[in-house]
Amino acid sequence: MVKLGTTLALIASVACLAEAKELTTVDGRKTRTEHPEVGAGINDDLCFFKNYDDSWCIAATPPMVKAGWEWQQTFSTTSSADPDPVKYYQLQWKPYLQMQANLISTLFLQNIWVNVLTLDVDQFKANFFTSLIINEDFGFCPGFGFETQKILLRILYTMKFWDCKKTIVSDLADFSSTWTGYEAKYFEDCSQSNNAEVIFYEKEIVSEYEEPWAGTIDAKSAAYCIYLFGTANASYDENGMVKATPAQDFSRMAFKNFANWAVTTYPGSFN
Repeated sequence: MVKLGTTLALIASVACLAEAKELTTVDGRKTRTEHPEVGAGINDDLCFFKNYDDSWCIAATPPMVKAGWEWQQTFSTTSSADPDPVKYYQLQWKPYLQMQANLISTLFLQNIWVNVLTLDVDQFKANFFTSLIINEDFGFCPGFGFETQKILLRILYTMKFWDCKKTIVSDLADFSSTWTGYEAKYFEDCSQSNNAEVIFYEKEIVSEYEEPWAGTIDAKSAAYCIYLFGTANASYDENGMVKATPAQDFSRMAFKNFANWAVTTYPGSFN
């Protein structure tokens, strides 16, 4: 529950932020911008001040929070370490929130300094799940719980200065283009220097986990699976797993035949 509390607190924090550019991580999740810039305009970013040359604005990456649900079907076999593995079908309904946070503070002083502070939380998904497993012994195993992807927080800092140059002498007979003329400039050209990204803070706040709150996600649970055949007289092995009865052996054969037909006929419906 501590993990859940941490996750929900972060969800509430993410929901308070708003707009900018986006990239994706190697596994496809959205993350911070590669080159944060002020440029979307005062109507899009939150700016403390902004004029033709200088600005201090805060931007964030949309969309910050998405909500929805998805159905997931699985047809598989219990672990190979199980001395008596069984096939099972699992159906899950998952209402979820998909979140990311990318808050960028940019102080831009023309020809002087650029200061960028980034608070970044990579995109992650957190969801409840309602699960129903039907194993080949005709055991029905319901479950309900919560799961989340890992949540990674980073605080990064970069700054740039300005590299400027001035032509001292262009023409020995005429200094108007460099010093005395109307078009003469203190510096003819200025550009931003390189930067070095400093990681102030980086931590995995919550690890990826799945936690059943009620019932089970185990296809052979002795405590939560309800069997159509032999439930009252069911016996258990030394690992707490239900031993098969003749009725269960018959139902297992029927389940296998039906499951093999379904997977062969509709191969794209199961993963």
